[in-house]
Amino acid sequence: MTQLLERISSLPLPDSAQVASNKTERPTSAQQDEQAIGVLFDIDGLGGPSLYGHPCWRILMKHLHLREMAGVVFFEGDLDIQASQRPYCYCIAVSELPVLTGGRGVPYFVQRLTATTDAGLFPAGRRFVEGNAISSLRPTGRVDLDGCFRMSSAWGDFGDLRLIRHGRELGWRVLPDADLVALFTLAYADKTGGQGMPFSEDSRDLCESVLKEIGQRSVLAAVQTARRPPEQLRQISDRLIRQLWPDSPATTSTEATSVQKSGEPTPSGFQFFPEKKWWQFWK
Repeated sequence: MTQLLERISSLPLPDSAQVASNKTERPTSAQQDEQAIGVLFDIDGLGGPSLYGHPCWRILMKHLHLREMAGVVFFEGDLDIQASQRPYCYCIAVSELPVLTGGRGVPYFVQRLTATTDAGLFPAGRRFVEGNAISSLRPTGRVDLDGCFRMSSAWGDFGDLRLIRHGRELGWRVLPDADLVALFTLAYADKTGGQGMPFSEDSRDLCESVLKEIGQRSVLAAVQTARRPPEQLRQISDRLIRQLWPDSPATTSTEATSVQKSGEPTPSGFQFFPEKKWWQFWK
């Protein structure tokens, strides 16, 4: 297709035992350049413009193993690639810096989705797009070193709860990224505290399971970063403990703040302020 796809075809395909290159040679100029490519979905082929984004994600979840894509950033959005001509399309794109990731995520993405025949994908010869055409897409999240999809705050305080649901059904672990944890927690606290539109029982259960997976200490540390009166934050923290961890010893806001400042991993393995990883040096 294009120069990017030609470069991809010359790169080794990933295997399940290795998600980043172990080579120590100096990277080539092609490896130093950011690689980005998107896959196109026919909105009409997915049943029209009603909630078409989530069927697209389900297709990706069926065919992509995130442990092969550590460090890859995902983007999504509508594209009008041929001014007002149908089929109009939806795009999910990925990008990575090969010098940091080993350059395996984008080739894996192309390889897997080239071989896919799911309804709603563009025909194989017109399935992928790159360059300025995908520059308008907004970030959805990134894959961490453990193969967990970390949702971006670009989608609002809760990220995308349906993405979490689909991930649990189809084998993706989806959690808020570090910047989203505080927003997610406070949005849950506000709704369960009677502010704003009430939760459905299903959404409330899902949010609670996410917060429990993140872990008590990290959740409480996140709350302390919010720009709200200290007394209000203390009350929120106390209520979160009662609702989510009723059998645990009370944790004070002082203790939570010390976790925030230290950056030490929590018992659950979630680190609210992790050390700066290589993917944080590029965006």
